[in-house]
Amino acid sequence: MKIAFIGFPLALGADRKGVERAPGYFRKAGVIEMMSGIAGCYDLGDVQSAIIAEGKHEADSELKYLDTIVDTAAQLMDKVASVIRQGYFPLVVGGDHSLGLGSVAGAAIACENLGVIWFDAHGDFNTEETSPSGNLHGMPCAALMGWCRSSMKEVPRKTVAPENFYWVGTRDLDPGEVQMAKQNGLHIFSAEEVRHRGMNAVMDDIIADLKERNINKVHISIDIDSMDPRLVCGTGTKVRNGLWNGDFYTFLDRIFLTRSVVSADLVEYNELLDDQYHTTATWCLEALHYLAVKIKGE
Repeated sequence: MKIAFIGFPLALGADRKGVERAPGYFRKAGVIEMMSGIAGCYDLGDVQSAIIAEGKHEADSELKYLDTIVDTAAQLMDKVASVIRQGYFPLVVGGDHSLGLGSVAGAAIACENLGVIWFDAHGDFNTEETSPSGNLHGMPCAALMGWCRSSMKEVPRKTVAPENFYWVGTRDLDPGEVQMAKQNGLHIFSAEEVRHRGMNAVMDDIIADLKERNINKVHISIDIDSMDPRLVCGTGTKVRNGLWNGDFYTFLDRIFLTRSVVSADLVEYNELLDDQYHTTATWCLEALHYLAVKIKGE
């Protein structure tokens, strides 16, 4: 399957500069040419908002840059849905994880009964009431499940059922998220569980549940802070005791073997936080290379 590369050069959801540079950085590093040689790749450019972000709290006293992020996510949603319907694989590169609101919403339009695997140190299902920061990159899953009250909830044309979400590598939930996870019985596979049981055992559980729920279309959203910061330092919300390369590549191997993956994100690389050797950039490029190989097989 051929890849449609979509850039999302936005840092407003994280309220920290640097991640907006990532799509351009990877293009300059030759990622389009690399993926073209593996699977075929069309660069669809960047999703840009027509709404200028003049202040953090334009529309809502609790939510930063709400109007701009909602507008950009809605544009991304339409683009992802169109790409899938045309038979291509949208690969969205951020930018911060607020983009997941648009990419998952787009995949949900194009695919019935979509499953979502959120590969992340964080849950990203805070609501306006539970968010300690007002940063929207911590809320896309809540909006996709229909839990938000702001205009974020208006982006998805179809909500994704909570039982269709699977979090992998999670290890930093806010208090409100902990409560909501318990109340809703969310599928959360922590980094500690991965270390204890192994990624293969975790994927056995996820794949079995996907089959039981008759989910044969899956979006994977990869936040690089899922990885241990000793391996991946160039990201803004590092959390200790993360996942390692064996975990990551086993995850990709197992989920792509199901032949169900229809779209993917890679988010939160911050060039300004990388080390002098650009080790995190190198990790991301290797991850994108491996993704391209797996997408070709789809």
